[in-house]
Amino acid sequence: MTGCTVLAFLFCDRASISDGKTGLDGIFDAILVSQPVRHIAPRFGLRREPTDFFVYYKVAADRPCTLSLKVFDARNGEIAGPWMDDINQAGLVQSVWSLPVGLFEMPGTYTLELWHNSSQRLVTATLGVRHAGPGS
Repeated sequence: MTGCTVLAFLFCDRASISDGKTGLDGIFDAILVSQPVRHIAPRFGLRREPTDFFVYYKVAADRPCTLSLKVFDARNGEIAGPWMDDINQAGLVQSVWSLPVGLFEMPGTYTLELWHNSSQRLVTATLGVRHAGPGS
């Protein structure tokens, strides 16, 4: 028994948590990475491309634990990150981690894993990454 049951593990464009509720927008399983847009002038109505996306999880924990995220690039090299949450009590837990799109430098299939106490993988999901060509 792992101590956690995964109820959801999703990628999304935007996420917010307020009053115990989580709002997710733009759930996806692949991203198209393009060159960052520079010198944006908001007064002219131009929008900056997103630089982050979010990994959302919801688990049922039966005791305190630590949940962490491991990210592996298209060549199976681990991308180090600060994605770790200490769960202090049993019950339903939901949270989000922000990931910069810049971590996804090479096209291909990335693997993201949710880990329990750094010793047991709870769930694995893949994320397809494609890079936009010039003028895309």
